[in-house]
Amino acid sequence: MCDGTYPPGSLLPAEPELAEAYGVSRPTLRQAIQLLADAGYVEKRRRRGTVVRRRKVEQRFMDALMSYGADVEAQGAIPATRVLQARIQGASPEVAEALGIGEGDPVASLMRLRYLDEEPAVLLRTWVPTSVFPGLLGHDFEREGLYDVFAESGLPVETVRRVLEAALPDPVEAELLAIDEGQPCFLFKSVGRAKTGQAIEYSVALYRGDVNTFTVTLTTED
Repeated sequence: MCDGTYPPGSLLPAEPELAEAYGVSRPTLRQAIQLLADAGYVEKRRRRGTVVRRRKVEQRFMDALMSYGADVEAQGAIPATRVLQARIQGASPEVAEALGIGEGDPVASLMRLRYLDEEPAVLLRTWVPTSVFPGLLGHDFEREGLYDVFAESGLPVETVRRVLEAALPDPVEAELLAIDEGQPCFLFKSVGRAKTGQAIEYSVALYRGDVNTFTVTLTTED
């Protein structure tokens, strides 16, 4: 693993093959694999086998407003984004309540899959009122950041309220994130507001629990 023979995300060979390659018994091999799992180097996954784990990337957006790409690149990982869906639709009750608009009002709906070193890491759904940004879907969000587009349009996000929950992916989400349905994830619901206090963005992000960590810095009040 250290020399790149088994890169992050790859499957280790089957036990008989490994035992023969290293000249050890299968009980000894199982013990060695368990030690690697306990140390965080590998993970045993049902129906898949033993997978080499990647180091987790620290997501720091709980402390400051920063772009996904810049945060990830600063830690030596390679980010990428794939747009799965971009369309205009009527606001659902949940979206309408979050954005303070009427149910059924038109919103730009984006679904993006974000990658870390070519591995799916975050499934992100975003809704923006078309009354605020009517031409939003004309941008290429595989290359442009949403908050960058907001700022360039003269209406930057000034504050964000985020709610964190533990969640399990549904079958579609699990397939997109390349994980098992029972694998725990972090679920963030965020509302971004302009300086005026107007809600201009509502997002629901599902983060894989095995490749993401989150840091919150607290200070005492005077």
